[in-house]
Amino acid sequence: MLVYFGVCLFFYVYQESFLFHPRKTRMDYVYDFDYPFEEQFYKTPKNGNIHTLKFKAKDSKGLVFYLHGNAGSLRDWGWVYADFVKNGYDVFLIDYRSYGKSKGKLSESNMNSDVAFLYEEMKKEYPEKNIVVYGRSIGTGMASKLASSTNPKAVVLESPYYSIKDVAKKIAPIFPLEILLKYKFKSFKYLERATSPIYILHGTNDNVIPFQSGEKLYELYKDKIILYKVDGGQHNDLSQYPEYTKMLNEVLSGDEF
Repeated sequence: MLVYFGVCLFFYVYQESFLFHPRKTRMDYVYDFDYPFEEQFYKTPKNGNIHTLKFKAKDSKGLVFYLHGNAGSLRDWGWVYADFVKNGYDVFLIDYRSYGKSKGKLSESNMNSDVAFLYEEMKKEYPEKNIVVYGRSIGTGMASKLASSTNPKAVVLESPYYSIKDVAKKIAPIFPLEILLKYKFKSFKYLERATSPIYILHGTNDNVIPFQSGEKLYELYKDKIILYKVDGGQHNDLSQYPEYTKMLNEVLSGDEF
């Protein structure tokens, strides 16, 4: 019994090291993307200083508001710009607190607050009907939360989870996760209030976030979700499949729904 409680305590104290794998970046680091970009910091509520990159397309039709996965930083994620600018969309990427050059205390509340603040900043530059919210892996929870209180053109969830608990219980089913988890990210709850079209892209061989977790979201909200099931797709290779291109063509076509 003591061992059980000891493991519970260890998980509670160190769970952020399991969930998040940020890559720090020196403040003087110069990015070397083969495409023009803007680098900007935003002072956000709750003492955040969030570093962002923006890539602008020629004759832009709108903006992809991109929320990346749990590992790396914008040094690793900036490459996604290519898939969007060639479709005529600007891309705005965020490094979460403690990632890259961003500063501030990491928490679910702070992450959601930063995302909401930055989305409002982007609405000053783009009509909301021309903004696509794109969440990837851990970013799908924040994208789902944002979708519950906004009305973008579309919401894309790549490799999403039903909730953090839903994923964690497959790894640690014997622990009281509802009590231990500091990060809930209850996507299933947030999407209930979403009014925008939602696209889910998920690989059947995903060994990080099981396909069944994303499929549960689809089964719950079939009336507003389009599911792109990628047979054989894993967690980090979906952009190599035709379903990814097909989804992007559908989401980014035209000026508005």
